[in-house]
Amino acid sequence: MTPGWLAVAVLLSLAVLAPARAQNDAPVHREISETAAAGLLVQGGRLDDAKRVLAHVLQLTPNDNEAIFLTGLIAVAEKRYEDAVEAFRRILAA
Repeated sequence: MTPGWLAVAVLLSLAVLAPARAQNDAPVHREISETAAAGLLVQGGRLDDAKRVLAHVLQLTPNDNEAIFLTGLIAVAEKRYEDAVEAFRRILAA
């Protein structure tokens, strides 16, 4: 086997074995707050899911400014500007 073919064989074996090693790695689990999860849902465009999470957060902690801010962002995205202004004013009044 020439050195060129040897290099190709090594690269091919790495390409085949690398995904197998990646699959054997344990998945990384990270706990985040419900508010942070809602923020990720908003970023992903899943506004209805985010609204459900935020409703739960605000039921437990009605003065969570981050949750209130996210409801304001959702209201802007849905062109409910009066609701957005109300949410942002609520934060400023706190």
